[in-house]
Amino acid sequence: MASREQKKKSKEKKKEQGDRSNLSLPDSHEGTKSRSSQATSVDSEGMSSILLTETKISGPLPSPNVLRDYDAVQPGFAERIFAMAEKEQGARHKFANRTNVAENFGKVAGLCLAGVITLVGIGGSFFLIYADKSLEGFGTLLIALAVLVGSAAYRHRISRVKN
Repeated sequence: MASREQKKKSKEKKKEQGDRSNLSLPDSHEGTKSRSSQATSVDSEGMSSILLTETKISGPLPSPNVLRDYDAVQPGFAERIFAMAEKEQGARHKFANRTNVAENFGKVAGLCLAGVITLVGIGGSFFLIYADKSLEGFGTLLIALAVLVGSAAYRHRISRVKN
């Protein structure tokens, strides 16, 4: 009978070890914090049970309980954590604004450059037509207009894909 209990306990220990090895958390997105605690108890029959508690917090700040624990360690730690989170948020906003400005500048610069190239093409085609090179002039004019139409169609397609 004792050997049966020992086998049962060894199976439980192996199962516990297997369960513990499967407790790894999946990779989570930035800002998610998790905390897990484990308590083991043994009842009167020698059976052990495990209680696993896990807390997940999403965001830059820990839970109020954790903040209180930080303040218990050193007064002012919670304020420093808040200041750090505010500073990080400010940096993210600044980066996002710079990125938006750069993207908008690129769009405007590209539009202006395309307009200049198209105007040069159309002006060149009119010059060729004026210089009695009508075939070359009309060809250049058609190419410039085809570029305008193609550009408009591409922008329309891109805007439709985004929406």
